[in-house]
Amino acid sequence: MINYRKQHWEFFFLILILVSAFILRVWSVNCGFPSLFYGDESTYVYNVFYSLTHKGHIVTYFCGNLIFYLLSGIYGIYYIILKIGNIVQTPYDFLVLFMKNPTNVYLIGRMLFVCASTLSVWVLYLLGSRLYNRKIGLISATFLAFNFLSIHHAKFIKNDSLASLFLLISLYFLTYIEQYPISKKYIFSGIFMGFAIATRFYLSIAFLSIICLYLILPDRHNLLIRIKKSYIFIVITVVVFLMSTPSIIFEFSDFTHSLSSEMKNQLFHITPWVNSGNQPIWLFYLTEHIHKGMGLQLEILAIMGILYSLYRYIKLYLKNSINYNERLIIGIIAFLILFFAFILNNSANTGRYAVSVIPFFILFASKFIYEIVLKLTISNFFKKALVCFVSAWCIFPNIDNAIKYNYLISCDDTRKTAKAFIEKNIPAGTNIVNLGGELYEQISAYGVQLHKDKEQLKELLEVARAQNISGKYLLAMIEGQPEPTYKLKNIWFLEKPDTNMVDIYLKTGVEYLIVSVWATELPGLSESFLNSLKKEYTLVKEFSPYPIFQYEYYYTVDYKSLSKVSLFDKNIIGGPFIRIYKRNG
Repeated sequence: MINYRKQHWEFFFLILILVSAFILRVWSVNCGFPSLFYGDESTYVYNVFYSLTHKGHIVTYFCGNLIFYLLSGIYGIYYIILKIGNIVQTPYDFLVLFMKNPTNVYLIGRMLFVCASTLSVWVLYLLGSRLYNRKIGLISATFLAFNFLSIHHAKFIKNDSLASLFLLISLYFLTYIEQYPISKKYIFSGIFMGFAIATRFYLSIAFLSIICLYLILPDRHNLLIRIKKSYIFIVITVVVFLMSTPSIIFEFSDFTHSLSSEMKNQLFHITPWVNSGNQPIWLFYLTEHIHKGMGLQLEILAIMGILYSLYRYIKLYLKNSINYNERLIIGIIAFLILFFAFILNNSANTGRYAVSVIPFFILFASKFIYEIVLKLTISNFFKKALVCFVSAWCIFPNIDNAIKYNYLISCDDTRKTAKAFIEKNIPAGTNIVNLGGELYEQISAYGVQLHKDKEQLKELLEVARAQNISGKYLLAMIEGQPEPTYKLKNIWFLEKPDTNMVDIYLKTGVEYLIVSVWATELPGLSESFLNSLKKEYTLVKEFSPYPIFQYEYYYTVDYKSLSKVSLFDKNIIGGPFIRIYKRNG
């Protein structure tokens, strides 16, 4: 009866933390709509549309292209529902509907990652229970449910949350590999490892580290037996990866070219909106993303837990009593080491890359807390109370950041208010330069989302047809483009206009110049350009965020500014500084 009550309590507590995890992730998931404030999302959605109309061909692999096929399936189901409801009749109608309002398409995509991140909490509980015990599993699930970094990156269409889920599921099934003969567990572990690698290519280091250690580290079986026991996992992983990335087989040259370009970009291109302060990237992760994304106290406990696990392994090795779970734990540590060795040599300095390793930091922190408290000579009641106190102490910074961040992105945004001002005060058809906008017409992640004049789109359509391109995308945009529209030139915010740009604006009849930046001063713009701008154009309206963030907080977070956000402050407004200039005379 006691065991039944204990299991009942654990089940209730697990449901509670899963519900909490989902609420924190789904809160404000609709931020920005119908505009789009996270630029990378468009890359996924536009690639899905391109793939569906080009026999599955993918232009940009983004270090893992399984996500494109998953989104294609989900959007296919959505299309069938719309067709049954007689809302659309053809795929072209669906595209026109998207152009009119992309909200539902992006929201459906975002919900995939909200659910994936929430499921990761449950799977981490299962993994912790298998590797250690249910109490450690519960502690780990609690930490991940409230982890700010996981919450932050679960709200947008980005494949890291899904890749992390697949990796956790694979490792969970791997815990059965020693316990049972060849069975479904081997197959399932290989399937989800293949999915994980196909979602994020760099997770192949997890696969390699675990397999190598399984084959190399000594145990009671000889090498031949270990190879026999692991070959199914290896084969299934490779087969599923190839099936999830068919371009490797059918478009090998395109795949290698795209992948090499993206890897070169990762290895040698410093992402300008995330300043690592001239630190090595691995140190920047420890002092910024992991340190602030999970809290200092939990990070310290995680590092202590990793060291403790290594000590425990050596101790068991000397006693010749190493079991499979202990070797799998060492495999996970090897993955963490290789992960930091990987990012040490590139510029992957945005926090999303840490999403896949955060659950393992949490797992080792939970193990360390449990072991330390267990060794104390106090009653069980006080042990439980101490675990609860330490857990709350570790969780509080994450909950505080998560609530403030969710509130911030749910508030009005300068891009939204600036758009309302422009549509009310600037006539349709006006010649405008949108400095800080995106090249795509449908989005403007860094500036105000405005829509190009249909005459401009028709000119682009003529150019496309001259190159033997059907132009269906542009046709749908012409038909579905929301009003009002402007003679618009979008310039990405990283471009650096010089003084002559102002002269060009004057000669081409630009009436308004909209500048969007994430700082009080205009980064990357020369003083001569600013002087010429002030001479020829007059500032007519400025939209200021509060509090002021140093950089765009969808890629990384300015925690110092985030701490200034208050739920009771009605003046909170997100977004960049936006300045609207009008031509003199």
